[in-house]
Amino acid sequence: MSVLTRTAIVIAFFCMSLLFVAEAQVYNPQQSELGGGRVFLSLGLDPAVQMTLGYSHDVDCFNRTLRVGYDLTLPAGKADLNDLRLRWWSIAPLLGEQDWRVQGIIGLSAVTTENDTYDGISFGMDLGAQAGMYKPDWSVAAEFGFTKSMFTHVSHNDWYRDYIYADAKDGWYGGAGGVWRFGLAASYSFDPVDLELRGGLRTGEGEGMLIPPMYLTLGAAYNLN
Repeated sequence: MSVLTRTAIVIAFFCMSLLFVAEAQVYNPQQSELGGGRVFLSLGLDPAVQMTLGYSHDVDCFNRTLRVGYDLTLPAGKADLNDLRLRWWSIAPLLGEQDWRVQGIIGLSAVTTENDTYDGISFGMDLGAQAGMYKPDWSVAAEFGFTKSMFTHVSHNDWYRDYIYADAKDGWYGGAGGVWRFGLAASYSFDPVDLELRGGLRTGEGEGMLIPPMYLTLGAAYNLN
């Protein structure tokens, strides 16, 4: 599958994901403001050293506030359409009204990759939750999440067929193993800037600890209100 074809599929997936925003779950953080937008940038190990640039905003949904976001992730220091992740996500309140809250997270993602053996594009889903204390100027919460590739298109190269498996078939394959995350997330705000630190452990679905076994990211957001 060519770079142009994969890029077109990713863009189409992103456009279709916008249709789900009105149906997303709700979110009501202490700092939430209807119509408020924010741009953010994060850098860290997750699972490789990578950089994420995105935008999120708060919208009303059944008299509650919903936060939705869109982000693009690339290897740090390398802008390459052959190796990227495009994601839509939403955060929703599950329990709690004041400082203590439990929040649910759902996301859809498209990931492209190119290596020595194959080119691929994968579509997946993220599910997770955070539970902790949320103040107007800071927050700290435990978090867990699960990321699962639902289906993947693989195009093997000639080297793979010559030296590994001559009858390798290109095409769409079912979901691969998922990844569990368990960690902490903390934030501090000094308007209009928010800082966020996240870290924890990663483990594979039915495979045990992964390499690297941890994730650690530092992010900053600028509020456009």
